[in-house]
Amino acid sequence: MNIISLCEKSSTSLIPWAMFGGYHCTCVDLQNDDHIKEFPSGDRINFVRADIRYWRPIDSNNIIWAFPPCTHLAVSGAKHFKNKGLKCLIDALTLVERCEKICEENSILYAIENPVGTLSTYWREPDYYFQPNEYAGYLDGDMPIPRDSYTKKTYLWTSKNFVMPERKPIQAVKGSIVHVKLRDANERALFPLSFSYALYLYNKKVCEEQNLNETHPTGDPDSDSTMQR
Repeated sequence: MNIISLCEKSSTSLIPWAMFGGYHCTCVDLQNDDHIKEFPSGDRINFVRADIRYWRPIDSNNIIWAFPPCTHLAVSGAKHFKNKGLKCLIDALTLVERCEKICEENSILYAIENPVGTLSTYWREPDYYFQPNEYAGYLDGDMPIPRDSYTKKTYLWTSKNFVMPERKPIQAVKGSIVHVKLRDANERALFPLSFSYALYLYNKKVCEEQNLNETHPTGDPDSDSTMQR
C-alpha cells in the first residue's frame, strides 16, 4: 500500500501516514529534488521530482491526495484572470484533469483539493469543504497560538469511499489566510497538518482492509480456505 501526494512540495498530507502508520509514502512535485526524508522513528517519505503530466504510479494500490495548483483558479486572484488570458486557465485545468485521471485509474481512495474558486464551475461541485480551524483541535488544541487556527475555505473532490472526518474546531485566532500577505505560493498552499492527521485517522481503515484482503482473500483472518461462503 502506497500513500501518494501529487503537486505538493511540503509533504504535509503524508506526514501522519509515514510517522503513525509506517506506510510507504511518495511526494511528487516538479519543485522537488529527488531524495528521501527520514524521521527519528525510522519512517520515511520519498520525494520525487516529476511533472505529473508525464508521471503515474506503477500500480493502483494507492491512496492519493492531489493538490493541483490553484493560482489561476482561486477566487482570491479573480481580478487578474482577464489579464492572464486563456493559456493560464488551460494549463491549470490540464493539471486538474491529469490529477483526476491518475486518481481514478491508480488509487483505491483519493481526494483532490483546491480552495474556493472556479473549478466547481469548469468541472463539478465539490463533495466536501472545510476550514482549517475546524480540525485544528486534532493536534493544536493545547498550543497557546495553534498553528492551524485560521480560515481558508477549501474544497475536496473525492472517491466514494472517502471518509470526511468529524470536526474538532477551535477559534480562528489567526483570521483568514486569504487576507494575509504571504509572498511564497508554497506557504499559501500549505495543507493543514491537523486536517491531514484527521484524514489519516478516519481513512486508514481502507488501508487496513486492503492489507487484510491481500493476506486473506476471503476476508477471514482465521480461514485458509479460498472458497466463498
